[in-house]
Amino acid sequence: MIADIESWLAGNRNFERGVELYERYGTNPALKILFASGASPFSTDKLFKELTALCIKAKPKSAPKVEKPKYTIDDLSPALQREFKRKGDLFKQASQMHSDLFHEQNQQRRADLVAGIKSCFDKIAAIWKKCDEYIRDRDNQDNTVSGLIQKRNNLRTRISKARKQELADKEQDLIAELKLVEAKLTTLENSVRNG
Repeated sequence: MIADIESWLAGNRNFERGVELYERYGTNPALKILFASGASPFSTDKLFKELTALCIKAKPKSAPKVEKPKYTIDDLSPALQREFKRKGDLFKQASQMHSDLFHEQNQQRRADLVAGIKSCFDKIAAIWKKCDEYIRDRDNQDNTVSGLIQKRNNLRTRISKARKQELADKEQDLIAELKLVEAKLTTLENSVRNG
């Protein structure tokens, strides 16, 4: 299928041959009737667009490579954690505006919706950038006393959250994580005292 359509697209684009291809591979009965009625500037252009679309749909799509995040929300400062959580609200706003865009008739309002969607995604990108910069800076500060103090404070927060979760769930893996984080905290506190 793809080879036939690609050769037609790359060749001289004979209208009759294109109609044969659309009859064989196309699914829209109204377009089949339009193309069978003969060549016109409109039908020739429409045939080209439809066969191009069929060719694109038929090509296998490779799945995008998804990288695992290098950090979790617990690795961020409390202020960044609040911003990180704000991303979900921004995405919901953008989705709602996108939904409203389909029903809006007023061109000015449509332009405002598009600008709002772009603004939401720009804010989301800025939050990701802040988080990435924070993690990069935090990783570079691990050997300084202030970096160790900051890391110690973050670990204390994680311990507190894990304890609350431990009381609620009584899950063994949380207890194990709690012990691991407490050991890290002890090591960091010793480093700070000796540093």
